[in-house]
Amino acid sequence: MKKCFLTLSSILVCGISVAQSNCQEIVQFILSTSIEKIVETDSTTGEVITYYDLCPGETLTLEAGAEFPKNNTNYFQSVATTSFSWYIDETENSNLQQFSHTFDNPGGYIVSLFAEDINSCITPDPVHVFVRVSTSPTITPSIESSKVCPGVITNIGSDESSDLLFSTTIESGSWESTPCEDEFSDPLYLPDGDGAIYSTDIYLACFKDDQTLTNIHDIISVNINMEHSYSGDLDIYLTAPNGVQITLFDKTGGLVWFGEATDNDDTETNPGVGYDYGWSMTPTYNGLMSDGFTDNTSIFSDSVAIILKSDTYLPIDGFSNLIGTPLNGTWTLTIIDNLTSDNGWIFSWGMTINEDITPSSWSFDNHIVDEYFLPEPSIVSNLGASIAIQPDTGIYNYTYEVVDNFGCTYSEEITIIASSINATEEITNEHCHGNDGEIKLQISGGTPNYSVEWSSGTSGATLSNLSEGIYFYTIQDDLDCEISGNVTIENLEQLLFDTTINNDHCNQGIGDVTLTPLNGNAPYLYRWNHTNSNQYTVQNLTEGTYQANITDDIGCTNEINVAINDIQGPTAYFEPSKDTVAYVDGMVQFINLSSSAPQTTLVSSEWSFTDGLFSTENQPEYDFNQMGTYPVQLTVTDAGGCTDSYLAEVVSTENYFFWAPTAFTPNGDGKNDIYQPIIRNIIESGFELFIYDPWGKLVYQSNEIDSGWDGIRQDNGIFAKLASYSFFLRFNTHQNELQEKTGSFVLLK
Repeated sequence: MKKCFLTLSSILVCGISVAQSNCQEIVQFILSTSIEKIVETDSTTGEVITYYDLCPGETLTLEAGAEFPKNNTNYFQSVATTSFSWYIDETENSNLQQFSHTFDNPGGYIVSLFAEDINSCITPDPVHVFVRVSTSPTITPSIESSKVCPGVITNIGSDESSDLLFSTTIESGSWESTPCEDEFSDPLYLPDGDGAIYSTDIYLACFKDDQTLTNIHDIISVNINMEHSYSGDLDIYLTAPNGVQITLFDKTGGLVWFGEATDNDDTETNPGVGYDYGWSMTPTYNGLMSDGFTDNTSIFSDSVAIILKSDTYLPIDGFSNLIGTPLNGTWTLTIIDNLTSDNGWIFSWGMTINEDITPSSWSFDNHIVDEYFLPEPSIVSNLGASIAIQPDTGIYNYTYEVVDNFGCTYSEEITIIASSINATEEITNEHCHGNDGEIKLQISGGTPNYSVEWSSGTSGATLSNLSEGIYFYTIQDDLDCEISGNVTIENLEQLLFDTTINNDHCNQGIGDVTLTPLNGNAPYLYRWNHTNSNQYTVQNLTEGTYQANITDDIGCTNEINVAINDIQGPTAYFEPSKDTVAYVDGMVQFINLSSSAPQTTLVSSEWSFTDGLFSTENQPEYDFNQMGTYPVQLTVTDAGGCTDSYLAEVVSTENYFFWAPTAFTPNGDGKNDIYQPIIRNIIESGFELFIYDPWGKLVYQSNEIDSGWDGIRQDNGIFAKLASYSFFLRFNTHQNELQEKTGSFVLLK
């Protein structure tokens, strides 16, 4: 199927791929569009051209339709049996009835519509429309100043009466397609050679980047102007930009000449006359060059040489192998001189391409038709290119928008800063009617170079020697923005002081007081109730209340009472893990439970174990491996240097002793009347004794280590019978080991 494309100067009517007698007419058209079309008539050609003007990023939608004037002559036709093809710049884009495409980039585009019916017949007259996508203008706004006074109406415009002069420079864009022009090579000398290879190039660059050869007839001809005195000497090849090569001519013809050649060795300095030859798939001579050597020649008038006539001939390979090769790029003509017979010249060569596949040369210009500021809340009046604004404090962006002849809008912003003046007041009040008040203004914001005017007529940011009252000021910045305010000066009837107190600590007499005056006039007189020292700092104070009377240089006074407290010293205390140990296992850990007042901390602990050994650990261990009673003392010191001590004893004894009698005689004679096992060096609190009669009945129970059984049964209060009795004894040693002892004894009279 062959499709042809429109240029601004002509429309090619193309054939169809089936015999014309089998096809019925198709008249295609565009039913509807999403964008209003613009129809113009070319003033030179009278051609009616349809344009669609878009903005970048805008989508164009076209709906195709068709009519069939000869329907049912040979077959049935309808829109339903018709397929539509849409092309953008010769590249197929869609095969649907509806075309929809978003044009993101500025420039010109040709949209072509083809219709093909059920019998594979293609409309001979495609519909072509031109899309013009607006080119972005360059907008350069300029404003006299970017700062204004907040809350004040400011006029911005190009008029000289405006508060801020505003102007903008706008450079509109345009677009022009790249025209295709014929390209011809430079002359190439062909000196005699045996297999010598010569080449000459042309470069095509005006086609679309991806445009390829789709029809052999789109290369109308390959043209050459040359002279050479022996045609049987040459091979001529054409190479496409992608490396595909075809043969145009091979060494045929013998003595036939190309052009009026100079048949001697001075050809380079004395070239002959070149003739125009060409190769085409539709040549004017219906045959190869070799065919023309027999019937398309003439006799050179000055000799008997036979010359091939100027004409176009069929190439040996044809152009079919070039289908799919890119059009843009380097095309090379290669000549091989096979024999050392003669010289020659190629004066120029080039290619004639079907103008209907050549991108059309057309252009358009954009220009601005309207310009204005967009609305913004701080704009109080908007006349399009001039505005009146009344912004609060802050940064404001105002958008200046322009509209081009395609209805596309473009914008730039100007930034306006409304900076308010800020004043921080530092006030020194008057005291004792001394006219010593002062106001200092720290100013920021706005536009520097501030001026300050006081209601008293004084200028400047500082106002001194003030008495009690209200003082008004006005601040103006470099833009004549201004704020007003007032400051009240009070009369302080007494001196004010900041007091720094350090308390005493465990009655060391290290407290102190420092008085720092906050107003008044130096020098100051200090009278303390405990000393004659005229100093603002007094030291070596113990717990109590101290009074100071202060007078400044103009007689203002104040009385200050200061309380010094005493911070208590630390409290030393510890607990041993055991207060009695057996010397064979005498390790004791000491738990430090000492404390300090909340205002301070403990800084050291010193332990004394009375045998000349000491420790500074917080919770030490000590091995009492010799029997005896040992006093242990802990002395703690706090951060204020105060100390306290605590003393406790640890007893180190031998291991426990146990002995049980085998008989006793409770007869009241004062001898051996009590049955009592002898036990020493145990933890008495865990002692238990149980005595049972011969039948296993409990007759005595006690947890008193110093008591024993007197023979009276505890279960019935009757004197026990003479018999053998058993005991069970349980206790804990100082090593916390549970001991259980059993045995028997006899009750005798």
